[in-house]
Amino acid sequence: MAAKIVLSRKNDFMNRTRLFRVLIDGKEVGRIANGKAETFELEAGNHTIECRIDWCSSRAYEVTTTNNSIDYLQVKSGMKYFMMLYVILLCWLASGIIVKNKRVLLGAAFPWVQWVIVIIPIAYLFYYLTLGKKQYLVINKDDTNVFAK
Repeated sequence: MAAKIVLSRKNDFMNRTRLFRVLIDGKEVGRIANGKAETFELEAGNHTIECRIDWCSSRAYEVTTTNNSIDYLQVKSGMKYFMMLYVILLCWLASGIIVKNKRVLLGAAFPWVQWVIVIIPIAYLFYYLTLGKKQYLVINKDDTNVFAK
């Protein structure tokens, strides 16, 4: 009999409207929506699982299945600090709208602070879209699933 892999996707703010493509052994076998789980049947043996979204992806996750086994995996965004940086950018934008003269907010002696506030989140996003594109998504064993125990 075949083995099963249950791949669940965390409810994610940043990629909520986009589907993750699921590749097993290099072949696309399905797509997974935000906050959902999908089950895939495989032959017993060694397999690689990868998820992709546009040109970004996860690293290949190696799994060994046996007959009648069920493995529970979870895919999520690899960007750990996205929400914090998102809030910083929103505050920066709001400060420019609320306060007509930005120098009043930060003082005339520190105009470079505004650039630092903007450059750090942009550099973080740029990394995940270029050099870190294979770390944009992360696949791990799902220890939170009640059926995995």
